[in-house]
Amino acid sequence: MLRDPIRHVEAEAEQTDLGPEIVPADDFAGLVGPIDETEIELREGLVRKIQRESAAKDARNWAAQRARIAGQGYYVVMTRFTSARNMDQEVYVEKLYNQGSVRLDPSHEKEDGSDCEWEFYGTKLSWAEYKAQHPDRASKPDRKDVDADNEEWRDLGSEAPDWFEGEGDTRYVYVMNYYYTERESVTLVQVGGQLVPKAEVKDEKQIEKDADGQPIERREVKKTIHWAKIDGAQVLDETDWESPYMPIVKVIGEELQPYDEERRCQGMVRPARSSQLGFNVMATTEVEVALMLPKTPIVGYAGQFEGFEEAWNQANIRNIGRLEVNPYTANYTPMQGAPLPHPAPLARNQDIAVFDGLRNMFSQAIRSTTGTPDATLGNVDPSIRSGRGIRALQDAAKQGTSGYLANLVKSVTYEAKIINSLLYPIYGRRPGRLVQMMTGKHDTSAVVVGQPFVRDAKQRPIPVDPQAPLPPGHPWFRADSARPPLENKT
Repeated sequence: MLRDPIRHVEAEAEQTDLGPEIVPADDFAGLVGPIDETEIELREGLVRKIQRESAAKDARNWAAQRARIAGQGYYVVMTRFTSARNMDQEVYVEKLYNQGSVRLDPSHEKEDGSDCEWEFYGTKLSWAEYKAQHPDRASKPDRKDVDADNEEWRDLGSEAPDWFEGEGDTRYVYVMNYYYTERESVTLVQVGGQLVPKAEVKDEKQIEKDADGQPIERREVKKTIHWAKIDGAQVLDETDWESPYMPIVKVIGEELQPYDEERRCQGMVRPARSSQLGFNVMATTEVEVALMLPKTPIVGYAGQFEGFEEAWNQANIRNIGRLEVNPYTANYTPMQGAPLPHPAPLARNQDIAVFDGLRNMFSQAIRSTTGTPDATLGNVDPSIRSGRGIRALQDAAKQGTSGYLANLVKSVTYEAKIINSLLYPIYGRRPGRLVQMMTGKHDTSAVVVGQPFVRDAKQRPIPVDPQAPLPPGHPWFRADSARPPLENKT
């Protein structure tokens, strides 16, 4: 019974076109002038390309599906090298198949998990793949799991449960991606009208003072996110994460008010669990009662079935077109020549309709607890014949599950923040890099990022001297721009 409501909400999410849109945060346009629209064009084009190439919608829907069923799901925004022959990277959205591998900081409070201090997610690698990805680590002489025999491997699994599994040639290593936050208190001072770290000021006479002659300064907490890949025995790799946001995007179903220190979310299954249990019990009981009912016996007079016993013995188990009986028997004295009455089945109470009523009651309870009444699933009162009336009922019914889509929108907004924060560090790191962007009409266009360019007769981008005068309309990142950052909308 629960499959129909869940699939209905899934279909609604599939038909909804969600995606990030980047707009300028122009609260201070009067001070710094309008935002350069060409950079927004570049950012939006890169975002569209990231969304399409990494199948971001599939990743979101996979996490949203688990949120609707179990209360919460996850997907991740990651970076990777574009090729083995260069150092260029790209941003992509990844589906986390093993949702149970995700662990988030339990102290976070935001629905999308954006305030987590640490996060984990992992995957299981075969021993051959593990050694191929980390040959320098796997070949270290102090690694006792390298070329270990079965007994040593089992001992290692006992020391680090769930990290090392298998025997012989079939061995697996569980590898986790670990993101954690470090904070550092930094003193900022005002120099030339701008705040800079005090440690970077070579001459303290440059620090501006207030009316009381005191240095203009304040403290700021600098946040840095680090990434490490680990197994049960060592750190395999580590580096800084380029974004100020954690990469795992959390999607929730329905968030509950906490009554202790533990956060709780629920999907569509938990509220309907008791109703589904009752439905299952009634359906099972109905089948059991129907199977236990005896075959209806036929009542007749002794000798009436003589010569026709085989046909009557199979009357309850086969479709027999003709049944015959003896109209008279040796012990029967007819009155005025009247024959014996026909054999008749013995009447028994075989009414199991009560179970149908109980099943319907629990079925309605499931509809109620999942927020998907009959009108949502297309079951409308036949007395309502107006198409407008039917649509009104269905629209009103959909409001019961609108919270799932609203929570997904919040997660997509956080996803957009992560992607937008990674665009310049990843794509603008090497000036003159050639990338493909996607227009709003889903056409691809090659651009040069980090450096102005012009197009030749075939519309191919050609980098030019940044100091040369250029015609307008060439999107590129301006790293030293004094304009405020861009914001994200979904």
